[in-house]
Amino acid sequence: MRLSSETRWLLTVCPGVLAASLAGQPAAEEAAVQVYECHQGGKVTFSEEPCVGTEQTVTIDYSRPDAAQGEAAAFAEQTAEAQAGAVAQAAVLDTEILNLEQQITNQQAERDARVAALRQQLAEGTEDPNPSAWQAAMNQQIDATYKNYNDTILAERRRLDQLQAQRGSLDGRGQR
Repeated sequence: MRLSSETRWLLTVCPGVLAASLAGQPAAEEAAVQVYECHQGGKVTFSEEPCVGTEQTVTIDYSRPDAAQGEAAAFAEQTAEAQAGAVAQAAVLDTEILNLEQQITNQQAERDARVAALRQQLAEGTEDPNPSAWQAAMNQQIDATYKNYNDTILAERRRLDQLQAQRGSLDGRGQR
């Protein structure tokens, strides 16, 4: 039996719809359907009744998919699950990256404000009987404040770099 290209397309793209429409029942209820391909007036039609003239009988069994269909469906499901997992992981990483960037910005602003306040205090001077010792102590406090904030900021930047590398690897995986 030789099927037209329209028939092959219809049977491969939408066999459930074809079976349901010709049998008058939902596709899930049909295990096997006999369909007639009719060629009349240069047109191809399908019917559940035999055609007048030259018809071809096509029997479609939907009771279970063949091995190739089963493997294709399983592969498609695994691919969809992997893509969904990658999208979810990317969303989590994006949120972590944004939060960490905000933390770094906040730490920098807090550092700058604290150091500026200490420098302002240093500029205003002191009534301490030993001003040079007081100035040295203030300079040490400014340096320690700056260093402590910078250590925290550098650690957060290293973590940010790690998160961005993880995010980049997800983008690279999705483009393959």
